[in-house]
Amino acid sequence: MRFVKPLDEALLHEALTTYPKIITVEDGTVVGGFGSAVLEFMAEHGYKNEVKIIGIPDRIVEHGSPKELYRECGYDAEGIATVIREMAGVKVTVY
Repeated sequence: MRFVKPLDEALLHEALTTYPKIITVEDGTVVGGFGSAVLEFMAEHGYKNEVKIIGIPDRIVEHGSPKELYRECGYDAEGIATVIREMAGVKVTVY
């Protein structure tokens, strides 16, 4: 989605009826952010999809470069890939 508000309700209905698992990724707080809005929408319309919200956690995040902060908060490419594998039930063996 391009905007948090107003929510694109047609797109959410389409995504939630098509995909049983949803991941939201935002460069903002997970508390009261886009993922929360998606969960509220789901509750209002009776959707029961599995949802994982990725973004800035509700804690103090130390200073650093964007790359370092994305990694620390888990929404760098590796963090997103890890969540996708976990939701898909894919086990990764590290050598």
